[in-house]
Amino acid sequence: MRKFFYLVLLGSIFSTTVFSQGIVSGVVKDKNHKPVAYANVYVKPGFVGTTTSSDGIFEIELVPGKYTLYCQNLGYKQFSKQIEVGAGKQQIEIELTDELYSLKEVAVTNNKEDPAYEYIRKTIAKRKSYLNEVDAYSCNVYIKGVQKLNKYPEKFLGKVVDFGGVVDSTTGIFYLSESVSKYSFEKPNKIREEMISSRISGNNRAFSFNKASDMQFNFYENRVMSEGISSKGFVSPVAGDALFYYRYKLIGSVVENDRLIHKIEVIPRRQNDPVFRGVIYIADDLWRFQFVDLFLTRDAGIEFLDTLRIRQSFVPVENNVWMPVTNLFDFSFRILGFQGGGNYIGYFSDFKINPGFPKKTFSAEILKISPDANKKDSAYWDTVRPIPLTIDETSDYFKKDSLAIIRESKQYKDSMDRINNKFSFFNFLLAGYSYRHSYREMTYTIKPIANTFSFNTVEGWNVALNTEFVKRLPNRKRLTVFYQYTLWF
Repeated sequence: MRKFFYLVLLGSIFSTTVFSQGIVSGVVKDKNHKPVAYANVYVKPGFVGTTTSSDGIFEIELVPGKYTLYCQNLGYKQFSKQIEVGAGKQQIEIELTDELYSLKEVAVTNNKEDPAYEYIRKTIAKRKSYLNEVDAYSCNVYIKGVQKLNKYPEKFLGKVVDFGGVVDSTTGIFYLSESVSKYSFEKPNKIREEMISSRISGNNRAFSFNKASDMQFNFYENRVMSEGISSKGFVSPVAGDALFYYRYKLIGSVVENDRLIHKIEVIPRRQNDPVFRGVIYIADDLWRFQFVDLFLTRDAGIEFLDTLRIRQSFVPVENNVWMPVTNLFDFSFRILGFQGGGNYIGYFSDFKINPGFPKKTFSAEILKISPDANKKDSAYWDTVRPIPLTIDETSDYFKKDSLAIIRESKQYKDSMDRINNKFSFFNFLLAGYSYRHSYREMTYTIKPIANTFSFNTVEGWNVALNTEFVKRLPNRKRLTVFYQYTLWF
């Protein structure tokens, strides 16, 4: 996430001096002038960076000074350029060239295996050291999630499918959210995450489901776990027993920053094993991940989804410790005639390795949501968002947030209450009756009395009138009052 420094005001009633940041922005394109999505753009010294949007656009705020700007992405040569940042805006156009992986001819016989196996064995041997490399760290996390519905039936269970404006008729977006969190970790499994800000398109009351811990697939683990996708996990391509589950093929190697990078295809040995398929990029000598681009399909046993693509980009952040700074999940689903997909991107920044956490940093509370997390305005988001929105996402926020304002108005809520509060004696007997005052967030309810008739030989017939009053209070609390009145006859 972008670091930002507030304007510092010094002076007296006669003079004022302002220290501000510079802004470096631009577009990343390939040799055909097409935008390159989700490329890492960062500067050194200090690790400050961002990820390009799906339109290839990036923007970084920096303190004025001299930097080296880097840009890297799967399948492209790393770009670097010396820049000097002033107090104003600077536009940089970046063109990435395709990476050409050379492959020496290898005769694979009964006594000669693919060179990829040697590299994989060396990586497996280093797996535990990288798994235990960092005892503790903290970082800032920005997550953006987009879900779309591409196809759906006209009717479902005999009723006309009507989403009431939730699904955008043009883009198919039905869920768009952003969040900014502070994430802390300490061995063996201590986690604390504070959600500082949260935004959901068209809903200014809810909090997003984004969690930094859900965005961290650790491929140095033997089994990669993911809650909600599989309870058993999936075998990592560099697990201790990975050679039993995978075949490997060296696609090629390339020199980058004076280090040889090997591109290796991972291939399942059997169709229905809980394994990945795709490519991994291994840094020679270090024998660690540089990039990961892997797939899961239904054959691997994923639940609810048809496909899940996981892309990770690793960058040395501090003391030559490499961390995954970009985590991108693309998925598709198909269920009961509904088809769609989406993606979640997590950008991790401002890493502090072994920071020395104060006592009581970690507790039973793993996730804390700031009380004002969902009350940030668009100006705030324009300041902290490291990945620019696409045109469709900007449009979705505008349309759905405008509609939400209308739906939150007293006039709209009163008009809906007049419709919903109509009294029917038949419904009252069987289902009860509720009177809502939506604007004041109050509800009066009379429970159905059809099932409360009773008789005993001493008191005769009686019926109970059960009522309930609910008032929604600030901070997601509510007041509920129950009252029962019994009639004898």
